[in-house]
Amino acid sequence: MDFFHQMPAASIVDALYEERFAARATDQRNEDIAHILYAGRAPDHEAIPQDSLAVYVLRLAVAKRLADCDVHILTTNYDDVLEQIANHDVTFSDLQRNGIEVYTNWDSDDDGLASGIPISHLHGFIPRTGSARSVVFSEREYIKWDRESLWRDYLT
Repeated sequence: MDFFHQMPAASIVDALYEERFAARATDQRNEDIAHILYAGRAPDHEAIPQDSLAVYVLRLAVAKRLADCDVHILTTNYDDVLEQIANHDVTFSDLQRNGIEVYTNWDSDDDGLASGIPISHLHGFIPRTGSARSVVFSEREYIKWDRESLWRDYLT
């Protein structure tokens, strides 16, 4: 399924949620997405093989940061895989010792920590625990994101 077919399908899903859950539609949808992402799964730092793309992305980001490069990880994924690996996998246990914190960046105005590595979820973030933030799922949300998102200027 290509991108242009996914948008109408997501909009239909949102319409069904609105019909069934009314004012709670978006919250319920995000809770259901979280359930699909995480239910019955071990924390990602326990399940991700060391040769996975997520681990390689983090290794590259850490190497660049240790070389005093300004590093930002941008993702359109909703999940917290990168954060889980960075904060719990033994491969990255030396991050804190080197004064490097990997953290979730909520908006493009957040300069964060000078020595840190921000992970920016451009289409929203649904953490394993806690509330979803700024999820872009349907065509309506994508249009709003395109018009109002602080990320627009950051990315251009």
